[in-house]
Amino acid sequence: MLTVLPSGSDRRSVLFGSDLRILRFEMCADSFAARAQRAFRSQKQLPIMPMDNSCHSRLAQLAKEMARSLVCGAETIHFEFLAETLVHSVLTASGHRKKPDSVWGLQPRALTRVVDYVYAHLDRRIRLDELAAEAGLAPSPFIRALRSSTGRTPGQLVRDIRMDRAKSMLRDDQHSVSQIFVALGYATHSQFSAAFRKAVAVTPSDYRKRYRT
Repeated sequence: MLTVLPSGSDRRSVLFGSDLRILRFEMCADSFAARAQRAFRSQKQLPIMPMDNSCHSRLAQLAKEMARSLVCGAETIHFEFLAETLVHSVLTASGHRKKPDSVWGLQPRALTRVVDYVYAHLDRRIRLDELAAEAGLAPSPFIRALRSSTGRTPGQLVRDIRMDRAKSMLRDDQHSVSQIFVALGYATHSQFSAAFRKAVAVTPSDYRKRYRT
């Protein structure tokens, strides 16, 4: 069962059963509105409809993927992509439609496969055709669908995931910076340091120091 309640709604869901497992996601109104504007290229406020005992298979599938990512300890950026897709799906289920020139995004499972593939191959160059194959699409439709789902190109996706993993490895203090840049597919320390500084605004060493103090 899936229930969607808009912010400020006075509706309540009543659940029955002796063996229930409940997973509750909350998204603040400002965050939802910002994601909605990106997904539908609209500056207008897009209201959503309450849904009780929802039979929307896409939403139910997405909720399961989000729950799996939490249980598996998925990194922040993975959950962020799923959140973007959740907003898109809730708005679509509420009757909103994209502009004619807009492109529909990736299915939740396809997005999860792509992100998991990137995480599994960060130590080498990842080609566009590999990612497109994981999503079951040709390269050009994949680029459009990925941008619609995440607001990123494939190159930006890989870069952001590398930076997310780099920050995680720098925080745990179990790897040297040299080990980290090799694990993330960078040819040299200076290449990694330049990419990290451009994305995070500090050097890898300075970022690590923040978590040692």
